[in-house]
Amino acid sequence: MAMARLLLLSNELLQFILSFLDPRDLENFTYACKKLHEVASKHLEKHRVLKKQFGKVVTSDANPISAVCTGGTVHHWQLLKEVKLHPHKGCYVTELRVEYRYGYWDTEYDLFDKYLLTYDDYIMVEKENGVSDFTYEGSEDIDSWKASWRLLLFHGNEDLIITFLFMELPSLERLTLEVDCSDEGSFFEIFRWHAALPGSFLPHLESVTIRDFDHSDKWSLLSVFAALPSVKSLFGRYIGPTDGHAVDEFSLKPRCSNVDELSLYKSHADSDTFSKLLHGIKSLKSFSYDLAGWVVEPDNFLAAHNALLMHAKTSLEALSFRDSDYTQQHMLSFRKFSALRELSIDFVLLMGSKPSTKRKLPCNLPASVETVTLFECQIHSMHWFMSITKTLLANKKKLVPKLKEMRFVNTVHLERLPGAVQEATASRAESAGFSLSVM
Repeated sequence: MAMARLLLLSNELLQFILSFLDPRDLENFTYACKKLHEVASKHLEKHRVLKKQFGKVVTSDANPISAVCTGGTVHHWQLLKEVKLHPHKGCYVTELRVEYRYGYWDTEYDLFDKYLLTYDDYIMVEKENGVSDFTYEGSEDIDSWKASWRLLLFHGNEDLIITFLFMELPSLERLTLEVDCSDEGSFFEIFRWHAALPGSFLPHLESVTIRDFDHSDKWSLLSVFAALPSVKSLFGRYIGPTDGHAVDEFSLKPRCSNVDELSLYKSHADSDTFSKLLHGIKSLKSFSYDLAGWVVEPDNFLAAHNALLMHAKTSLEALSFRDSDYTQQHMLSFRKFSALRELSIDFVLLMGSKPSTKRKLPCNLPASVETVTLFECQIHSMHWFMSITKTLLANKKKLVPKLKEMRFVNTVHLERLPGAVQEATASRAESAGFSLSVM
């Protein structure tokens, strides 16, 4: 009945209604019937152009500011000005990568000299869009950053520009924040303030990657994004070691985060900070820790393992520990992880760096595991490897009854294991109910 009444309206009224639709809803709305599709043909044409231009945007403070913003790679200020003048364009940005290199400039003259701007660039938004002041209430820390639109850049604080930009991107789903400066104070304080506002800050954001080329501490930023209800995936790249101040600043409340996928690459996962982050996650399902050959403190994997055991042993389904220090002395046991189905791990983390036929591989695996990938296994001798696999075959039904696949990848000294022996071992594994491969 409601649809019938809608179709009685004139084409002009229908087009006026369509102009208020969110880009997410426009295409679905026009699929309702032939008439609506015909009426919306002009809107759909503009919609597809804007979707192509602004669907995926890269902003960088190393980029010069041009007169026209057409998506692609632009300066933070240029995109902010564009979506303020034309708010509907901000609704098209679903993927954003922010390259944040400098963070400040000394004076407005430095800015004019760098980007060849005029005063009119600053007041254009005020004249055409009725914007005057950005005002925050209720925080002494935020009060110091109150600034008019024109003074936003004059104050030399690019953190504000990027934060205000986020406020104008209600459809943002994927964010990559590439930071090359060590001071995260402004980011952290502003983001934390916005995240505390119910349902108003980045409501559709699902995936966040924070990449820090300076290897400084960005754990506080990870915690702020983890607190957003919509965020499901969190990735940290080159996150440096924490200091006492950063640990104290962690504001993630216990069991408040909906993150179910967490990945760290070339990052320090010290016990206190990492444990606080995990304590705030309701149900972590996937965790990846890849050092990619980066040398860190020897207990990083042990700290991560213990924190996961404390906070995620009943929810974790997939785990990857990669490129550890091969002098690792700690042998990690995953026996208490009751839901773990996929395990990818360096061999030395399970069996130690010293060869021994007394250590039983399945004793360190969870009973729930289905797929195991072991990296960098060193074949010390054919007899040693046969003893390892013999123990696995003998205890498969008792210790790892759900095991379906065991893979040895990037195996060292594979020449010590003749092809006939590999085939015979794989055949016995198949008889036991799982596949075994060595490569």
